[in-house]
Amino acid sequence: MIWNFHIVVELLLGILTLLLSGYGAYIAFKIWRFDESQNSSKERENYYYLLSMIAIILLVSRSINVFYFYFVLVSLVPVIPGSMCPYGVLDASIFSSGFFDLGIKLFVPFIYCVWLLLDLINKRTKNLNLSVILSKGYSFVLFPALLVDAGLDWIYFWFSETIQVNCCRNILNEAGGYSPLQILGSETAFIAFLIMVFLIFGIIIFQYYQNRRPFYSTTSLILAILAIPIVLITVQEFIAPVWIFASKSLLNQPLGEPHHCPFCLIKRWWTMIPFLLLIWLGLASVGWQVIIRQVVQKNIESVEKAQPILNNLRFITLFSLTGGLLILFGHIGFFLLFDLT
Repeated sequence: MIWNFHIVVELLLGILTLLLSGYGAYIAFKIWRFDESQNSSKERENYYYLLSMIAIILLVSRSINVFYFYFVLVSLVPVIPGSMCPYGVLDASIFSSGFFDLGIKLFVPFIYCVWLLLDLINKRTKNLNLSVILSKGYSFVLFPALLVDAGLDWIYFWFSETIQVNCCRNILNEAGGYSPLQILGSETAFIAFLIMVFLIFGIIIFQYYQNRRPFYSTTSLILAILAIPIVLITVQEFIAPVWIFASKSLLNQPLGEPHHCPFCLIKRWWTMIPFLLLIWLGLASVGWQVIIRQVVQKNIESVEKAQPILNNLRFITLFSLTGGLLILFGHIGFFLLFDLT
């Protein structure tokens, strides 16, 4: 087991947020177990507003924790022999649990945002029609997700050791490695890039016109689901090798290539952080829209109150995905400009 100050802070934050979430689960259980009498209805409403405040605190804390967890990984790079970036650090524990830990940390803010958006719609209705559904959702979805998040933290750090790990370049460059593109051929990396751009452009177009064609919302969701693995593959197999190679040429720093590591890409180009955040936010907003429509569709008042929120989410999708593409093509233009000059 490896200990340092940042790991202690990470684990303590996990425990505190888990305790708060557990209390929220207890409140949620009391809400949907109330009877329908007038007195208990008022008490249930008070409990519900308390639950909403707990969910807001947890969303903010777990969103910030994504960045702090990455900072903890960076702090461990000098400690883990063979690691050159967080990729090796994530692999220095049992069953490479660090990768699952990072994945759940990106998923938790998504489901908490879903809950809080539905909560906002619920508060705008007169009778809090969704309070029971949201309370059950908190008990059976939000709390277990945070429990898994905190549990993976303990598993990852408890079994992490200062063992010799493979450098990200050695792992990702192996024949038949983690990417199917290494089997299909290197030229398919550019095809994956074109598919990613096509899918993102498709989502933007369908989102822009979805008020005229309701089924465009479902089409956007299908494209967003397809885009998730394509974006991950493209970042690893096309964007990372091209941008790192270009940065080596521009900055005159020695670095072997091809280099497929997304973490090294982030270290090399800080603009990858807003790019990934915008793409995540744009794709997540598509999912939020569909989930909200499915939940509120049976209640006329909730449908009316949800429409302004859905319009704002549509704008977030358009803004985020367009911004992500601008960053991407801005880099391509930057590299081309240096090649021409």
